[in-house]
Amino acid sequence: MDFTHYRQTTILRRIQRRMVVHKIDKLEDYAKFLQSKPPETKALYQDMLINVTSFFRGPRVFEALKATVFPAIQRNLARERGIRVWTPGCASGEETYSVAMALLEFLGDRASQTPIQFFGTDVSESSVARARNGVYPENIQVDVSAERLRRFFNKAEGGYRVSKTIRDMCIFAQHNVLNDPPFSRMDLICCRNLLIYLEPVLQGKVISVFHYALRPSGFLVLGSSEGLGGTTGLFAVEDRTHKIFSKKAGATHQAVAFSLNSQAERREYGPMPMPARHPDANWNYAEAQKEFDRRLLTQYTPATVFVNEDMEIIHTRGNVNRYLKLAPGKPSLSLLKMAREGLLVELRNAIAKAKKENVVVGKRNLQVKNGNGDGAAATHSTRLVNIDVIPVSLSSVKELYFMVIFQEAPQEPSRETAVRRTRATEETGAASRRTAKLEEELAATKEYLQSVIETQEATNEELQSANEEILSSNEELQSTNEEMETAKEELQSANEELTTVNDELRNRNVEITQINNDLINLLSSIDIAVIMIGSDLTIRRFTPKAQKFLGLIPGDLGRPLSNINPSIEIADLQEMVQQVVSDFRTHERELTDRMGVHYQFKILPYRTMENKIDGAVITIVDIAPDKPGIEPKSSN
Repeated sequence: MDFTHYRQTTILRRIQRRMVVHKIDKLEDYAKFLQSKPPETKALYQDMLINVTSFFRGPRVFEALKATVFPAIQRNLARERGIRVWTPGCASGEETYSVAMALLEFLGDRASQTPIQFFGTDVSESSVARARNGVYPENIQVDVSAERLRRFFNKAEGGYRVSKTIRDMCIFAQHNVLNDPPFSRMDLICCRNLLIYLEPVLQGKVISVFHYALRPSGFLVLGSSEGLGGTTGLFAVEDRTHKIFSKKAGATHQAVAFSLNSQAERREYGPMPMPARHPDANWNYAEAQKEFDRRLLTQYTPATVFVNEDMEIIHTRGNVNRYLKLAPGKPSLSLLKMAREGLLVELRNAIAKAKKENVVVGKRNLQVKNGNGDGAAATHSTRLVNIDVIPVSLSSVKELYFMVIFQEAPQEPSRETAVRRTRATEETGAASRRTAKLEEELAATKEYLQSVIETQEATNEELQSANEEILSSNEELQSTNEEMETAKEELQSANEELTTVNDELRNRNVEITQINNDLINLLSSIDIAVIMIGSDLTIRRFTPKAQKFLGLIPGDLGRPLSNINPSIEIADLQEMVQQVVSDFRTHERELTDRMGVHYQFKILPYRTMENKIDGAVITIVDIAPDKPGIEPKSSN
């Protein structure tokens, strides 16, 4: 396992602990000790995996789940699918079982009607094995209430075991969240106190993996000391106190790499090329109308761009090349980075005012430098441009959008005459024009600084309330995943889930086979007549000695009890069994066979692990003859 980007302070502390255990002072000496003692490598690895967990750790988080997350999941629950929850880094399973119990408490009687799956994963094989077993010591009474112990646990040797109903809902598997393909279509991911052991480069990768694994309406729960870091554009804050986040609607799908060594960490992801669609030979009327509309919007409507609150361009109409240009360096769709010289300050002020007051804002006669010609003359020539910023709010989404319209300002009449007059009075009016220009620039600068101050104050308030380490810039790179890449990742996730389910079923089949073998050997070895009857009064199992008393043969398995012809006369046998099954009380009497031998006949209710009655157990025991000199007891 690669610990390169784990917290170096944590790694050094764990190494120093092992050095103290073996009384080694120098790191070089411990490295040699590792090479000479292979078992020490395994011990150090187990120390690196800090398995610190407990049931219902942070009780207020589970109350917040019941109040916020679970109701939202239930509202978005479709009939054709169930609820899927993933707890990465589950250690010995306490976190997974705690979320499962909290969800069952919230659903109540509706739990039996809802398909539910819990996936608990960890890199430690021994921890996963403990989670599957579900046996915990008695000291869990400190974290688990008496009501939950009664409802969700069964008493076991030396402690408690999670009930079979919950264990059947939970699937545990060995899984590395940094390298292995993640699970998909999750409603909730609960990963608490795992990111604190990772450096930022791995934290960002894990958050991107969680974003991929969640449904569009999914939720993410992190630890109290953890945050989203530089990936805040993927999730929205639902509960800042308890670190509950929801997957952001319309967030850019991040490219996810399942290996730290592939494609140089895949640090940058550019736009993915999409294959061009070939025109259909049969061009019908609807397609012709679409083409006419496209030409009309392209050639005759004003240049228009649609931006979101982060000032990122999401759509364009018309010829926007005269007003926007692609900035050199890393590609960006930020409107402010692409605006041509002369538009930046006024464009920023107009959008800020439209966002603050929710009104249409227009700017007129802005001098914009040309950039379509060649040579120095074209570089320094300018033209007048009008802009309008219109706020657009959609009922289906909460985010506010803006429509920015660019238009050429109409030319003033007699331009040549005005130019000649300007040249004639240039010397006398130079100072006035310069002063007016400086005043305009000063006013624009003041307005711009005021908007910057307001934005900075809002940012500082958010930083103080959130206590976050840093907020990412509003300008983020937009990228999309190729369809083939997405399909491949989903297939890998499906294969991983199938493998996990197969491992779980294989382990359970081994357990069932072992239990069945033990039961067969137990029934064959006891010298007592025992017959197990189902709730439908059919014979399930019987011991060899039962064949002697009741005249049974192997073919009687599954036959009704009323069809057998016992060698001992037992009056009202079927009615007695039905009475025991119905009133849960043991029935006992003494019988005598044709040879005068006395037997103790007893019927007990058959109880399952869930304390339900599912039939009856009949036992027939020989009563030993009285010893000489002892007067036999009278019987009625």
